[in-house]
Amino acid sequence: MYAALDKNGVLIYAQNAQKNKSYYCCRCSSLVKLVATDSRNYFRHINKTDNSINERQIHVQGKSMLLDLLEKFKLKSLESEVYLSKIQQRPDILINHQTAIEYQCAKINLETFQQRVEGYRRIGMESFWILGGSYLTKKIQREHLKFLNFNCDWGFYLLMLDSIQKRLILFHHIKFLGPFNRIFAEKIIFSKDNFLNLFTFSPKHNPVGSQQINGQMLKKLRQKNDHKSQQFKLEFYLRNQLTVEEYLENRVFYPQKPIYIHPAWQMACGQSKTLLVQPLLNYKKPKEPPQLWKLFLLMLLFADYQRYLLNLSKLITVLELTYFSVRGSSRSNIALMLLLMSSWEDESPKSVIITPGLDSFSQSKTTAVGAL
Repeated sequence: MYAALDKNGVLIYAQNAQKNKSYYCCRCSSLVKLVATDSRNYFRHINKTDNSINERQIHVQGKSMLLDLLEKFKLKSLESEVYLSKIQQRPDILINHQTAIEYQCAKINLETFQQRVEGYRRIGMESFWILGGSYLTKKIQREHLKFLNFNCDWGFYLLMLDSIQKRLILFHHIKFLGPFNRIFAEKIIFSKDNFLNLFTFSPKHNPVGSQQINGQMLKKLRQKNDHKSQQFKLEFYLRNQLTVEEYLENRVFYPQKPIYIHPAWQMACGQSKTLLVQPLLNYKKPKEPPQLWKLFLLMLLFADYQRYLLNLSKLITVLELTYFSVRGSSRSNIALMLLLMSSWEDESPKSVIITPGLDSFSQSKTTAVGAL
């Protein structure tokens, strides 16, 4: 469990708990133990029995708060725990059968998170993730980066819901600072009475300045003894006969987007800008088909317009073929168009062909050309 009561009956989250104090289960009032690991803190019963009721209650309470908030809007439909059979997923909240809201309290690995996000996209839905429970922290940490989203007003952002304190926490304009990718974010808290202000919140962004590497940073860099850092430093020296520390002395580091795997000091030394796996950011819309009609209109402008006026009917055909070629991506349509343009002054009769996708054209409107 990630929350318990102290001796005064105040609910305390595990990440804020102190080891030398006593805490009690919210459900059975029995003494619980604080367990602190490198990745997270949590409570468990002294007898090591599992009790997940506390987690479920916090999740249910938070979901109820979100439903109450969304009901204030005139939505076509607002449903909870709807099973989507096509992808075998059950979003916490479903809006207008188009948008899934997930209130994520329990820890989730990147692979599972990515599968769930992509599952919604396969059926044409977007998902919006709000963190709570085990993910509640005062500052953004590395484990939060996979949940980052982006919009023009908030930049890279993350939204948390504290269902116990009844408040929404928005971390916005998140970025990496300095040579070691220190996470920086601006933060604003909305109490329950002011939840609606979130939807109209448009902050004035305060740009963060650059950082010049100093002696303390260089010392920290020298002390990096993990295998990857040591290997990178060795390869850099063999290539340049210069140490990384010597190369980066007095180097200025500007704020960067929070999307890179490697630290800024490595990228400044030539490391590739490999991106983090961030499913809510990595979705790319299909590219629009090339607008070939613009290219051919330019060709017409630079050509001999009198010759085209004499072949007005053929010009109309070329434009129509160009339009259907772009829409249908038909190679035969494009080939037909090029043949038409190359033989406009040639009035010799040619055999008629009908190309795929041109059923709307009549034979009298289609110029006769040789078989392709």
